[in-house]
Amino acid sequence: MLAGHQQVAGGLEISCPVLVLTSGRTLITPRWSPQMREADTVLDVEQIRRRALQLGPLVTVAQFEGAIHDVTLSAQDVRERVYAELRRWSRAYVHR
Repeated sequence: MLAGHQQVAGGLEISCPVLVLTSGRTLITPRWSPQMREADTVLDVEQIRRRALQLGPLVTVAQFEGAIHDVTLSAQDVRERVYAELRRWSRAYVHR
């Protein structure tokens, strides 16, 4: 994982459109907190969003308030927003 992050930090040239989905915030703490149900508790989302722009020339970054690390496993209202964005992005960039 660290090697992959280092490659991204160095810049990639992905030629196809890229969609990056993140939580709205990071919360890394050694003790359980209910706020952990609405934040990324694994990675720094600010760093992900900054580095996402180095993936290639066409990158869409979408952040979702209330999402957890795996945004598709978030609470139902967040998942609905995530899947709505996936549909919108797919219509714009994926050939049928």
